[in-house]
Amino acid sequence: MRRMALWGLLALGMALMADPAWAKAEEVSTFRQIWDQVWLIINFLILAFLIYKLAKQPLIDFLNGQRNLVSIDLDEVTKLRKAAQAELKALRRKTDCLGQELVQFEDQAARAAAKERDHILDQAKRESDLIIERAEHWAEQSLRKAKSELAAEIVELASQIAEEKLKENIGADDKKRLLDQFNQSMNQTA
Repeated sequence: MRRMALWGLLALGMALMADPAWAKAEEVSTFRQIWDQVWLIINFLILAFLIYKLAKQPLIDFLNGQRNLVSIDLDEVTKLRKAAQAELKALRRKTDCLGQELVQFEDQAARAAAKERDHILDQAKRESDLIIERAEHWAEQSLRKAKSELAAEIVELASQIAEEKLKENIGADDKKRLLDQFNQSMNQTA
């Protein structure tokens, strides 16, 4: 650090010595002008040399540090870019697969719906056949019942008609004879 301060003071002194503003206000000769120009160049070279010597390593370290930071950032950006591209490819594959899966799902849904519709139609046909069969059976039973009721009414009506006719045609002798026959048949069975 001390060396840098010493070199800096030396460079400042040389720069001040060569400055024409410090010269006397007399008329400056051409030799003096050339001399001033030479010292100006020498001072510039010394200043450049000092800057080179003193600032070379810090400048190199700074630039190397910046290069390393930029390199690290560039590596991270490259990794992130590759990851993003891989994710984009994966998403594209998934979306392509989703389209195919959607078509497959629609086909499966259509097949399932058709199968369910056929099942429901078959079940409805079986139930309608069963309902028709029950209705036919009920109709047959109702017909049999109506026939038996009609037969019972006919028999009752016929017996009433026969009873009325018997009452009209059977006399007291016939009644006595029928009663005797009935009593004899009862005695024989007893």
